[in-house]
Amino acid sequence: MRLPPHHGHPDLASRVWRRLVRVERAAACGAASVPSPAVSLRPGDARRCASWAWSRSWWVVAALAGCAAVAPAPSPVVRPSADQRAGAPAALLAERKWLQTWFQGTPVAIGQREDGAVTVDVPREFCFDLGRTTVKPALAAVLDKVAESLRRVPAARMTLLAAPNDASGVAIPGPQRALELQRYLLSRGVSAVALAKPTATAAAAVQLRMEVAPP
Repeated sequence: MRLPPHHGHPDLASRVWRRLVRVERAAACGAASVPSPAVSLRPGDARRCASWAWSRSWWVVAALAGCAAVAPAPSPVVRPSADQRAGAPAALLAERKWLQTWFQGTPVAIGQREDGAVTVDVPREFCFDLGRTTVKPALAAVLDKVAESLRRVPAARMTLLAAPNDASGVAIPGPQRALELQRYLLSRGVSAVALAKPTATAAAAVQLRMEVAPP
């Protein structure tokens, strides 16, 4: 793949671009984890080129949307076993690390609260077009990975499924967009009982939260 033109820091541009290409290829091949970069950036590189690297890294996230072209069958409602429930906190920790590996260096914020809940925030501009409810490819890439996590941890539930309104106050309310998030996750094989009621958020981002379901 030919390197894109970048004026000002061509060596840095080459190193960052090659790393993104490796990540994209790993994603396209269905790799279980993202490979570590083979190059390291010199001190000060990230500061001089943060905005450029940010935009290029988000391109990788959008590329992930094509990794799951065929939707899995809906998951049957299965009550988690005692062992699965006992192991759920550790499983959520592992899923948080797995999600961070996929989306490191992108605008997607993956976190974990003190109570063990895993949080996922995706900035609004990468989620929906102005005045629309259709899930954009970049958000779809995130939802695909979140769906995988939910399917792997039967005792986990998505207790927050929230979408924002448009910044300009256009008449597309957050709940309508959140309903599209719910529909998308259902299409990716997530059980309906694992999903919270779609709701709006005042934040300028789609907000998701996964945690262990109460007994």
